[in-house]
Amino acid sequence: MANQSKPEYVNVPADWPQYERPDGKVTDLTKCCIHDNPDDPKGCDCCYDEWNNDLKNKQKEYGTLLENAAQAQATLLFFKSRRDGLKKWLDDLDQLDDYVVEICSQFDLIISLVDKICYSSGNTVKAVEILFCMIRDFYCQLDKIKIIYNSVMNCIKSLNSTVLAPGTGVVKCLEMYYEKLDAILKTKDDIIKQVMDAIKIANMVRQDVCSPFGISFILKEWQYILKCTITTKDGDDKCVEPEQSCNDMDNNCVIYPELTFPVSKSLYKEWVTGQFTKDDGEAKAAAVIYLDESKKKENISAAISSLKEAINAVDPKERCK
Repeated sequence: MANQSKPEYVNVPADWPQYERPDGKVTDLTKCCIHDNPDDPKGCDCCYDEWNNDLKNKQKEYGTLLENAAQAQATLLFFKSRRDGLKKWLDDLDQLDDYVVEICSQFDLIISLVDKICYSSGNTVKAVEILFCMIRDFYCQLDKIKIIYNSVMNCIKSLNSTVLAPGTGVVKCLEMYYEKLDAILKTKDDIIKQVMDAIKIANMVRQDVCSPFGISFILKEWQYILKCTITTKDGDDKCVEPEQSCNDMDNNCVIYPELTFPVSKSLYKEWVTGQFTKDDGEAKAAAVIYLDESKKKENISAAISSLKEAINAVDPKERCK
């Protein structure tokens, strides 16, 4: 087997001209291997040495770009997370407005029923009071009849007639009549008590429903708070103008939000919408920066891979074995 001859290297003449590389850089071949570092010995292949230097620089630059890309990604995730949270909160506020519309329509129905109960309870109070007067008059008449009965019986006793003896004739009829009268009079206390309870309950119902602090008033107060559309006596729909919740609305209101109705017209909803728009813009800008930093990182990574392949291909230690 014939011995393979090793390549011969010739020293570069001192008057060798400068060499212009394809990338436009000019290399002075006479200075290629003059300055050797004992810790990092170089060969006489200027491309190999320059590629090693480029590799070191690219690796340093890659570390910086890697950190920039990580920071850009963290910024993007932060703004996206806050933007998405604000979007969900805006959706909830819009849904709250829809619920308010449904609640207001239910309030109209409930208030109309409560007004009917109020009207009926007022009539009930009057009816029970009339009934009480009728019952009171009835028992007053019975008391008068009892007085008349007692007078008649006293007269009969005064006559001391055998014809009008107790248990006989007309006297017996009068005694039977008195038994019935007395039985009815004994019911007076219970009936009067029940009628008084009925009057008390009727008045309590009317007060709970119709009074300034009754159910009707409370429901109308809720209508005012929710800024429901209220139908006036003339048949016109009137909507109460919303009150401002924060006189000086600023970023501090995100910590202490105060909702007013309708929510779609509230200053807080306006602030949340503005913050969402701002964060959406920040997220889009951060996405562009992250994409740009990622491209730079990938380009450097590709350059590092190419340099490593080229260095391995021209490594004098491997090439001259």
